[in-house]
Amino acid sequence: MKNNKEKKEYTYSFENNSFLDGILMKYVVPPVLNRLPMTLRPNNITMFSGLCALSAFMIMLQAAFNHFYVWWLIPILMFVYLVSDCLDGAQARRTKMFSALGEFLDHFFDSAVTGYLVGGILIVYREMNPVYFIMALVIGYFTQAASFWERYKTGKMFFGKFSSTETVCTLTAVIFVSCFEPIRNFMKTPLFWTISPIRLFLIVSCFFAFLNGVKSLIRSKSVTVKFFSYVLLSLLVALLLSFTGFNIETKVIFISLYIMIYLAKLLVSITMQQKDKYPDFGFPVILIGILLIGSRQYLCFALCMVYLVFSIMIIVFNSMFEYIHVKLRVVEKIKERRASKINEAQCSEDSETEDQN
Repeated sequence: MKNNKEKKEYTYSFENNSFLDGILMKYVVPPVLNRLPMTLRPNNITMFSGLCALSAFMIMLQAAFNHFYVWWLIPILMFVYLVSDCLDGAQARRTKMFSALGEFLDHFFDSAVTGYLVGGILIVYREMNPVYFIMALVIGYFTQAASFWERYKTGKMFFGKFSSTETVCTLTAVIFVSCFEPIRNFMKTPLFWTISPIRLFLIVSCFFAFLNGVKSLIRSKSVTVKFFSYVLLSLLVALLLSFTGFNIETKVIFISLYIMIYLAKLLVSITMQQKDKYPDFGFPVILIGILLIGSRQYLCFALCMVYLVFSIMIIVFNSMFEYIHVKLRVVEKIKERRASKINEAQCSEDSETEDQN
């Protein structure tokens, strides 16, 4: 990767083979896009899609209280999220408003959605078994990180036939039908040994997600120690959380926030063309201290939440300031080029006038 002084102009390249994305882009996105004003910024659409996904996850958290009466909102919110996720790119191409910040926000929200949906399934079925908790969340986020890593090394984002859109639809469908008690009871009933239908679904989903992640790493052709340290630390944090006294909702939120710290760093490295960064080492140390000391649960919860939220906020705000600074420098360069062209034109006119005299 080049340093900041040698940065190339920002570009975004992708290969999308997703079947559902093709349907959305052909039949759903164009009618909506034609009704949007040209002044609407793509980043505003991205923020709206992230808000829809966050609202759906907040509804999933109500499963702890058996409040399933608003469950019908989840597929609606996730459909709006998927349409908006396609719409922001279409609006960017339409208005020529491509930016590094736009890619950062888009992929940052995408990385959170898949993990939150997997976490939502764990929450609904109160899956406290460490094996399934670690497998489902770590592999889900690993696949996202691997696809970002491929973008980092090759400069291109690759979406297979069963991509993030198909994954979101599948997970959303499983979460939605789980609001019906007969289905929920069936999904929790062991088929053989301790393997219930929901556990079987997690095993199969994680297997194919892991394969996709490995394919992304193979296409990238190289993996650094920093990426491997992210994988190992993610496994460690998930393992440590499984031994804490936190409820399943708290564990899902903590592991998601922790992994998103690294994903945010990786996205900054991609969009700003910087060297890749190490994952966060502070949170695992905090968890080890909590397990060794064994202090009060609410105090531990507050400490972990403050640390994770502030870590993400620092990365996001620093990156936004850097994006703005880069954009201002680009604007200044454009002004300088225009001024130099005007000066050259004036000089040529003056020379022509002197020749005529």
